Amino acid sequence: MFVIKANGESEKFDKKKIIRTCMRAELPMKEAKEVANKIEKNVTSGTSTKRIYKLILKELQKYSEKSMFVYRIREAIARMDSEVFEKFVEKLLEEHGYMCSWNRIIKGEIVEHQVDLIAKNEMSYLVECKKHANPHRDCGLGETMEVWARLDDINRGGRNHFDKAWIITNTKFSEHAKRYAEGKKIRLTGWRYKEEDSLENLVKAKKLYPVAILSIDKRTVSMLEKNGFITIKDVIKNEKKLGSKFGKKLAYEIVQQSGKLL
Repeated sequence: MFVIKANGESEKFDKKKIIRTCMRAELPMKEAKEVANKIEKNVTSGTSTKRIYKLILKELQKYSEKSMFVYRIREAIARMDSEVFEKFVEKLLEEHGYMCSWNRIIKGEIVEHQVDLIAKNEMSYLVECKKHANPHRDCGLGETMEVWARLDDINRGGRNHFDKAWIITNTKFSEHAKRYAEGKKIRLTGWRYKEEDSLENLVKAKKLYPVAILSIDKRTVSMLEKNGFITIKDVIKNEKKLGSKFGKKLAYEIVQQSGKLL
């Protein structure tokens, strides 16, 4: 039995993949196997992975609201606009101990460059945030070479120096991009790449989930983000401000849902 991926390619249906997916959403193995069995019964040859995603989401909701939320991480990040994604990454890196500066203009040897983030711990990083609305497309060689050119021009300019470039994306990297980055010592953080440094794991390690994973409408999510409530921790830490902006009833519901993830 074959299913159709988002890029139009077909692949063999793999029940074990469903189990792994559910377990990454923090569902225990026993329940994950039960979900996989139910999904298998509802899948026929030619079913799209988008349809399977919705089936899994529906089943997770029956078992664990928390797992349902966690399962939405990838979709939630893909829905962010580029500026919100940059601010989300800034918050994420700060949670992991980096000092960050957002949206800087830095003079290079030849031209000025707009830099998404500067991140520092023992090393200094020029951070480029690559957010794609389609979470299934690759971050490619061209984007990686562009970041290296920016780093090189800035470092040659002499006024600022970065130890490394760091590309953070919500998608995967092409094989050419990976090889180029390895040769140029560019740090890569993408969807499940590299495992210890992947975007998914960095988010889960600090429970810094975006508000878009909650069961609220897109308009409310957009209003939350515009008012600085980008993550569920922003919601929990600023409950009073949330109430004054959105009303006590909606604020209570948002806080209640957010609390289930911490």
